[in-house]
Amino acid sequence: MKKFLKDKTGLTLLEIIIASALIATTLTVGYSIYVMGLRTFNRDAANIEIQQNIRFASSYINKKLLNASEESVKIYKGTYSGDRLAIGNEFFQLSGTTLQVDHNYNSGHPNFNPLAEGVKDFKVNKEGRFVTVTIIGENARTGQEFSTVIEVFLRK
Repeated sequence: MKKFLKDKTGLTLLEIIIASALIATTLTVGYSIYVMGLRTFNRDAANIEIQQNIRFASSYINKKLLNASEESVKIYKGTYSGDRLAIGNEFFQLSGTTLQVDHNYNSGHPNFNPLAEGVKDFKVNKEGRFVTVTIIGENARTGQEFSTVIEVFLRK
């Protein structure tokens, strides 16, 4: 190093260009990896959020169905949107991509609260005392779907 400073030799233009090209290439590759990782993280975070919403709604509805009698469960088939489900005093319906619940729908004053966001479809079937609830969630950006199916045999 001391010899380099004493000789007062510098770097040639070619050496500076090569070093700059190597640094630029390294930075470009590093930035590309960073952006790809960030996109993957955001996509996966959105998918996980939808899955969590669907699982929460499924768990909540399953709990209500397990405690419900056959007479307290009513299904209203939908034509354009999903089906609607009444369990005791609670009413579940799909509005757009939001699964809503009214905790006291018999009161005559509808007060729907969001239960899950990102829901694509809400289907309910009842055959005797056997109830099947299907909730399908979809990530609007990627089109990836996630679904849960609840199957409950109602008590008398």
